[in-house]
Amino acid sequence: MPEPSPILNFLVDMAARLPLIIVWIVGIVFAILRWRRHPRASLLILIGLVLFILGAFVFSLLHHMLFYHLIMDDASSERIQQTLFPVQITGAVVHMAGWILVLIGAFSAAAAPGAVERPTTAQTSDLLTGVHREALGRIVPVSPAFYISIIAGSFGLVLVLTLISSVFIYLADEPIIGGGVACVSALPVLVGMTAMCVFIHRIWDAIQMGQPRTTPGKAVGFLFIPFFNFYWAFQVYWGWAKDYNRLIAEHGIDAPAMPEGLALALCIFMVVTTPLGFIPFLGPLVSIAGLVLLLTFVAKACGAVEALINAGTSVQPAPPTTTQ
Repeated sequence: MPEPSPILNFLVDMAARLPLIIVWIVGIVFAILRWRRHPRASLLILIGLVLFILGAFVFSLLHHMLFYHLIMDDASSERIQQTLFPVQITGAVVHMAGWILVLIGAFSAAAAPGAVERPTTAQTSDLLTGVHREALGRIVPVSPAFYISIIAGSFGLVLVLTLISSVFIYLADEPIIGGGVACVSALPVLVGMTAMCVFIHRIWDAIQMGQPRTTPGKAVGFLFIPFFNFYWAFQVYWGWAKDYNRLIAEHGIDAPAMPEGLALALCIFMVVTTPLGFIPFLGPLVSIAGLVLLLTFVAKACGAVEALINAGTSVQPAPPTTTQ
């Protein structure tokens, strides 16, 4: 009889929960996006959803690892139940705490009054300038330090854990330990993906006054469509750089142009090197170059959005016309 594989059982368990995990990630993205309008509710929902994800990964992995070692020790069914019962109870309590936080946050957000948009005070003769000034003034800042640190830290940790996992599996002949390390790397992957989703939504939201090719929601959502996302990555990154440059050119905004070649190189690198990511040792090493390209694009895009914000604050309304 073949020995049970705790890592395989864990991966099957996570695959069954994948639709739910995607919903949790989308909820985290929305909580971050609505932070400025409902900070307290967004914080509660964010903590609750993070508890869901951590509970799903940590307690599932712990359950399967304990069960494997108990089976290998020929433990009785009573001992197995006694050992796993505290893990199951703790996981249920964490899940319940997550639901309590999410529900409190959802109801508090529903009860809070929405933000009231103030009407523009621009004169009729200066309507176009006033609309542009108002649109630029609504842009949410995109902090380069925050996004670069989160993206570099999370994906950098993934590369390190992937290399460690490959060492255990292929050099040390310890597939169980290597598989466990690979499973742990899923957590920083979720953090990095969440940060990238929020970043993409923010930069696309910043150029909506220029009638770009897509909306912030589509820019993020279509990246989750299998195979289509290879094409959509060109629209999200390269397309954003082109739409941004067209925006500042058409409206005469004093802002530096976005390097379209950098965005195109990033997209090509993503598509070409994706199959290499499955090759042990080579995949993580090649991904380092991709991470450098991505961080460079993030820094440039954050600077571009900041330039739009500065251009909006520097535009002064035209003086009112006087009648004789």
